[in-house]
Amino acid sequence: MARDYDGTNDNVSFGSDASIDAFSLQTIALWVRRHSTAQLHLLVAKDRAGAAWAFFINPAGSSNFLLFQHAWSGVDAQYRPTTAIDDTARNYHVVVTYDGTGAAPGNFAVMYVDGVSETVTRVTTATGSIDSDAAASLFTGESGAGASDADVALQNLSYDNTIWTADMVNRHKWYGRPGGAVKFCQQFFTTKLNNEGTATANGTVSGSGGMASLPRVERCWGAMMGVGR
Repeated sequence: MARDYDGTNDNVSFGSDASIDAFSLQTIALWVRRHSTAQLHLLVAKDRAGAAWAFFINPAGSSNFLLFQHAWSGVDAQYRPTTAIDDTARNYHVVVTYDGTGAAPGNFAVMYVDGVSETVTRVTTATGSIDSDAAASLFTGESGAGASDADVALQNLSYDNTIWTADMVNRHKWYGRPGGAVKFCQQFFTTKLNNEGTATANGTVSGSGGMASLPRVERCWGAMMGVGR
């Protein structure tokens, strides 16, 4: 199963507990299957009506690329990989890591699609100082302002305050977890919305979306049954 968003008014908010605020090092990882290519899909964001950071899939008119954006006081930082997320008949494992320490333009994001490190393009170069996401809620499916509604199914969402290695990315791809402690882990296998990580961040649903069936993704299903890689 996976969390299904209908592209109109669905979101899950995990609030803004101090345990998930202001990560200077970030990794966001999940499985996604998009239902349409016609709109901007907000996958995950720390959002206060103007996103502190957000992870999107662009619409077909913008070539179906993933886009990671982090707010800075001047120009926001934006990054995209090479691989398009354009097939509505398959699942994609997508990951972004971002080091927000240091002066503008900040350190370069690293992005993975299906476990493969991508060539990343810096779409815009940050200026000024990085914005904090403290007090901004963690959302999936749409922004806190009710915009950028995703028409997707999501599964195995993790949000962590470390930069994952390629091995951790691939472990998440295979098993749904990177190994070791993670700040935020929401599998979306059932309607349960309690965080399975070390942070305090349980979910609240808005909208009419529910659960969807996804084809088996790598061996995370086998791992649940005790089957090794």
